[in-house]
Amino acid sequence: MDDITVRYNFKYDSVIVIQSLLPNEPETGKELFNDITRRRCERNGTRAHYISIQTKNEFFQELYAIKAQVIAGTVSPILHMEIHGGRKGLELGNGEVVLWEELAGIFREMNRALKNGLIISLATCQGAYMYKLTDIQQTAPYWGFIGPKDIIRNENFTRDFSGFYDLLLETHDLGKALDALNINNETYLYAFLTAEMIFDLVVEEINRRPKEKSVETFRRLFSRTKKAFPELNRYQRRQQLKHNQNVHNRSVFLAKLKRDFLMK
Repeated sequence: MDDITVRYNFKYDSVIVIQSLLPNEPETGKELFNDITRRRCERNGTRAHYISIQTKNEFFQELYAIKAQVIAGTVSPILHMEIHGGRKGLELGNGEVVLWEELAGIFREMNRALKNGLIISLATCQGAYMYKLTDIQQTAPYWGFIGPKDIIRNENFTRDFSGFYDLLLETHDLGKALDALNINNETYLYAFLTAEMIFDLVVEEINRRPKEKSVETFRRLFSRTKKAFPELNRYQRRQQLKHNQNVHNRSVFLAKLKRDFLMK
């Protein structure tokens, strides 16, 4: 466990499996829980929990209950979801849709309480699109997550995540477990993204855009200085803005933004 903390900067003391599938479908989440996670957790002292829900109201009630425990410091979970999904979000057993954006706030609160230690795995078609709930101007909603890039058959989810959790809970080595997740596939079907990776990708995209000239930045920001510094006259506001531009350059700003995002 110490090894995974040093290498990957997250700790966990429990695995929570949340299932929401159609009534006539195989209960793949329950199978994963009974066959792998509960058995492995019993052997290594990690707690295991299984939750089955159908409605959006039930889903958020369970998430709020987990969040309360996280904030109280009584649980540091890995969240695993066996739920249908797509690019926009999750589709629950009764057909209700939960948009990725609707999960941002509650995951952010959990991750903040865990000091950027929340990890989420998604046995959810196109679960990789959960990156959409990331806003680099706020604290990260998770340390990292695992999810498929495309549509995957249910039996493949069972096979792949069984291998993942079997190895993770036995060795506490996330790298090896990620290899096991994809080992049965000719190509890597699952994305593994940390909040730091996403931040760096967003900044890289921003840096590819044409840079605004300093005079343009000055003109754009000057109108805001009246609200920020109502006690200053026009000349004083201009001087204050020039000072801020000189002191707070782009690289300094991005470095601080990243530290705040990752809660370092």
